[in-house]
Amino acid sequence: MLQRPFAGVETSSFLGTASTLFALDVDGMMLMLGLFCNEIATKDRKLVSMDLIETFRSERNVWLLSAAIFFFSAIPIFWSLQINGIPFRFLIWVVPLALLLLESVHRLHIEKDQAKS
Repeated sequence: MLQRPFAGVETSSFLGTASTLFALDVDGMMLMLGLFCNEIATKDRKLVSMDLIETFRSERNVWLLSAAIFFFSAIPIFWSLQINGIPFRFLIWVVPLALLLLESVHRLHIEKDQAKS
């Protein structure tokens, strides 16, 4: 019978703490990216042309929503809850990645439609 090499309470506690810190770290990075997009999308600053402002606003919204999801996932209960042995926190992390992918695909479709016009 194979035994997991890192099984035990100490390891579980360490992994829970490490994943919490990871969630907060990624949250901070996504928050910064959202704030950068917000600065770019501000009309008063005139950093980009008016037709790009909506693109940056959309991207800002996705970054800030993703940051909120990662921040929310850092709550310790999401490490203890598991589905098929996978901590729920890991499953929550799929949502921001899917949002970012969908936003990119949406942006490509918009650019494709604008190129046709």
